[in-house]
Amino acid sequence: MDLIQLSSMILNTLLYATLYVMSKYIYRIQKQKLSTNDKQLAKAFRYQRRKIKIIIMGLPTLLCFAQNYYNLCLRYTQTEKLNIFECLKQFDTEKIGMGILTSFYMTLLLYIGPVYQEFWNGNLREKFGKIKFNKFRWDYFTKIVITPLIDEIIFRELVNNAVNVRYQNNIEFIIYSTFLYSLTKSLSYQLKNGQLSRYEFLKTFVLGLYLSFVLVQTKTIATVIINHGLMNFMGRPNFLDLVKGKYSNEQRQKMIQFYVLGFVAFLIFCVLVL
Repeated sequence: MDLIQLSSMILNTLLYATLYVMSKYIYRIQKQKLSTNDKQLAKAFRYQRRKIKIIIMGLPTLLCFAQNYYNLCLRYTQTEKLNIFECLKQFDTEKIGMGILTSFYMTLLLYIGPVYQEFWNGNLREKFGKIKFNKFRWDYFTKIVITPLIDEIIFRELVNNAVNVRYQNNIEFIIYSTFLYSLTKSLSYQLKNGQLSRYEFLKTFVLGLYLSFVLVQTKTIATVIINHGLMNFMGRPNFLDLVKGKYSNEQRQKMIQFYVLGFVAFLIFCVLVL
């Protein structure tokens, strides 16, 4: 890939990142228009806003799908036309299946400590109770499915296809993808809260670094999307409760042991197995 083509692809990724921020801004405007103090209307507007968010945020994602499809055509046939069934033949189903299993296993290791803690303080039961399996919830659907799908297609799949097509520039891809993801998320956070947050940048930087590493190791975007969705569902570990919660010394020591063992096992798996 020559310098001109590389520059063009990088500008392309920046364009989609800009579209991502713009769609967030448009959504904030629509959200303000649908704000109300009436509780019944507020509940109805909340679900309406979720649908609007999916539609608005889905636009750059659909464009990314089209862009990736076009790149796939050029990569395998050097033409601009490729049958969808020919595209599907390019996917390694065994690799995707292993990637899905890997996602669940990595999340289990990473969250074994927090899950043990949430079990003892009762939050785990409350978390699953909120889902209400007999009722569709837009908030959980957006958090677990839509957001990871949009983020990973734009900031991992598209960027990887731009600068790391054959997985020969893994370091460059990880650095560029991580910074682009962190910067875009921080700008989106500023639009929502009116100020930048160092913690938000650091959090998204670590998450982006991890997910980019997972992509170059597994070489399948399905693994990254599922990892992201599972982490969104589990949320952040409650370290404050771990330190100040009303637990006996024995319970707290066991929780810390599960945290340490899970994290060490996670690191070993990433370094030696993944």
